[in-house]
Amino acid sequence: MKATRTDCLVAPLGERALEVVGYEVRLPEGMEAGRHRHAYSTVVRVLEGVYRFQVDAGVAKDYTVGEIFSEPAGTIVSGKAVTATTLWVVLVREPGVPEARPA
Repeated sequence: MKATRTDCLVAPLGERALEVVGYEVRLPEGMEAGRHRHAYSTVVRVLEGVYRFQVDAGVAKDYTVGEIFSEPAGTIVSGKAVTATTLWVVLVREPGVPEARPA
């Protein structure tokens, strides 16, 4: 099984060349998001399951339903779905610029 992403919101922000994006990600148990960086800061809320998240070489923390964490722009992050997990992700980006890249 693989991760699925469902875009739920893509909306321009006024006259600036930015847009707000909101999407849901479903991850099967055990799926890992290897070390990567985001071009933009993201805010993530756990809708279902347990997600283990780590920033740089810091201590990994498990987040459960209702908890929120942030992925700072440019910082190396990684994660793992401890159980089948659903996340709600929100970010502001420039249209057409990739959201993530390998660390």
